[in-house]
Amino acid sequence: MRVIIFSWEYPPRTVGELADYVKELAVQLAENKVETYVVTYHDYITGEFEENGVKTYRVTNPVKTHISVLTWVLTLNQEVERVAANICYKVGGRLDLIDVQDWHFIPAAVTLKRAFNI
Repeated sequence: MRVIIFSWEYPPRTVGELADYVKELAVQLAENKVETYVVTYHDYITGEFEENGVKTYRVTNPVKTHISVLTWVLTLNQEVERVAANICYKVGGRLDLIDVQDWHFIPAAVTLKRAFNI
């Protein structure tokens, strides 16, 4: 089974309790032999990392100044979609579940679901 998790916070970026919850969820999935990918946001740290069997991809927003949280989310979703699509292609389009934590990345998740028939 393969799972991709979208979360706008994930350690070391912690705004509230969501970051710790998502990390614990991802680690538990990986420990139970679920191939787990996390796509998350960070201002300065980007790239692909693996820890405790969880493959984490950090993206930054390509647009640095925004007039509202909505413009921030819309532009950030493009990066999340791009990275998630690359993951899907890498695994031959075979993902079993998309887990979206909070509302920020719902557009990216819907696009991915439709594009890859997840």
